[in-house]
Amino acid sequence: LMAAANGVNTCIAEGRYNDFSIYPGKVFHYNPNTKVWTPSPVDVNLWGPYVDSEYDPQSGLIVVISKNKGLFTYDPLNKVGRQEISWFKPELSYAQNLVYFPPNGKMYHILNDGQVYEVTPDRSNFANSTIVQITGITGTPPPLTIPSTSETETGFAYDSANQIIG
Repeated sequence: LMAAANGVNTCIAEGRYNDFSIYPGKVFHYNPNTKVWTPSPVDVNLWGPYVDSEYDPQSGLIVVISKNKGLFTYDPLNKVGRQEISWFKPELSYAQNLVYFPPNGKMYHILNDGQVYEVTPDRSNFANSTIVQITGITGTPPPLTIPSTSETETGFAYDSANQIIG
């Protein structure tokens, strides 16, 4: 899935990929078998730009975190988005990482500066889900700057062989 808020995405704006601007503010589905992108009727302005999202295999929904608007779910089968919790949490930053961790069924919102928030989805009622900053983290966080640039960007995924996020 790709959320193209206002039809704009950096790569698209630079002309490197298809022009999704003809479908402003839509959530797009990509089918790797057919190699086709299709827009859903959901307007991503529901949750706004600069969000983090992750598929939740336990519920079959995509969890979306917006620092400005709250916690949302998106149903990719029925193409329905829904706000579950409303908040304004600037400390969550934007365009960070959200990773599902199968051993405990939780998600981890990892900021580029090494801060980590634990998201505990309440799958019977997502409105009761929680997000709490983890304190007492030790060790050295990964480098924040991309080599040979001044940009900060990280990417994390679950490593099933070692049961860690890296």
